[in-house]
Amino acid sequence: GHNFISPEVTTALRLHVTPTTAKAIKLGNGHRVLCKGICEGVQIDLGPEIFEVDALVLELGGLDVVLGVSWLSTLGY
Repeated sequence: GHNFISPEVTTALRLHVTPTTAKAIKLGNGHRVLCKGICEGVQIDLGPEIFEVDALVLELGGLDVVLGVSWLSTLGY
């Protein structure tokens, strides 16, 4: 389970995107989206908790960030 962040958010927050080899991510609806790189150490604030995650950069259809199972596992789940 990967974490994902939209290119618009990386631009707005001036996050460093490290290019990756071409990788297509298969979405739940069966479509494939091309990964545009990775942002490492992205700080996520959720209420009183602050987390750092690595996130693959790809178009998210209007969403800013999608946190995956890898993030959830840091909470002990």
